[in-house]
Amino acid sequence: MQTNHWIWQNSNWPEFSYDASVLLADIGAVSRLAGRLDTIYRTLNNEEQLTVQEQVLADDAMETSAIEGEVLRRSSVRASIRRRLGLSGDAQSGTPRRMALFPYCWMPEKDLQEG
Repeated sequence: MQTNHWIWQNSNWPEFSYDASVLLADIGAVSRLAGRLDTIYRTLNNEEQLTVQEQVLADDAMETSAIEGEVLRRSSVRASIRRRLGLSGDAQSGTPRRMALFPYCWMPEKDLQEG
């Protein structure tokens, strides 16, 4: 049996059906885990929080570029993100192309915080 790695590879894309009652337990579990992560995150100092943000954003950027079939150097992505977050790091590693990806990775989290 072949499993699809990307959602758009599913034969039903984009017409999906689901049973909400089956998903509710998983949604509740994810919500509880997110609450636990938020509690842990709030115990970190500012520098540690920025480091966590940098790691999460770098992972997101790498996965987003993989969907598009582009392979980026993790060190370049991290350097670009570190610069944008005001963290120390190699200021020469990021290219304008990689820097352009960063705001799109950051936008959803920022919008959630404001909402």
